[in-house]
Amino acid sequence: MDEKGGYRVPVVIDGERYSPRFHSCGTTECLAVGANIDFSDPDTLRWIRATEVNALDNASTALSAAAVFTPAGPASFLSSASSVMGLVSGYLSGNEDLKMAEVSLSEGFRVYAVKRGLSKEAAFRVTNVLSATGFWREAIEGSIRFDNE
Repeated sequence: MDEKGGYRVPVVIDGERYSPRFHSCGTTECLAVGANIDFSDPDTLRWIRATEVNALDNASTALSAAAVFTPAGPASFLSSASSVMGLVSGYLSGNEDLKMAEVSLSEGFRVYAVKRGLSKEAAFRVTNVLSATGFWREAIEGSIRFDNE
């Protein structure tokens, strides 16, 4: 317990450590609804944002993976929803440029694959497999590392 009657719990999200602050809680209902979270603490707010970004990234990946195994119409919707979630995640995390580059590279590849003779459905599937595995992110980050060397 600190001088204000609160406490911190260390949490690691994507390799980064956060220390959100909580108030003492007298009941299990208080804990269950999160009434003990100290929303005035900057570290707590960073932790909340990191959990939101992590949830959006996970949902985006799940939608890309699900789009691989669905028929063409729903796959197109799932793929678009995945892209939107990725862009929102990038905005919240401050990585807008990286996420925009990932989505652009993905969409550009899909259009190129169709122009080279792949069916639209197959192009969506290949693009979504690459998205779900993190290929586009690695390609962008690899080119950034290459440019910095």
